[in-house]
Amino acid sequence: MVREGLIAVLGSADGITVVGEAGSGEESVVQAGTLRPDIILLELHMGGMGGVSAILP
Repeated sequence: MVREGLIAVLGSADGITVVGEAGSGEESVVQAGTLRPDIILLELHMGGMGGVSAILP
């Protein structure tokens, strides 16, 4: 529900296009590699791999 709200708010802002969303850290890593977004917003505590682990090599 929070993710849907953020997508709605960010998607309605001028100059911002939401290109993807993920429900886990692992999924966010795959999406980032595929979509190559300019900015990624992660939650620290996600299902599976957390946000911090998702950004560390």
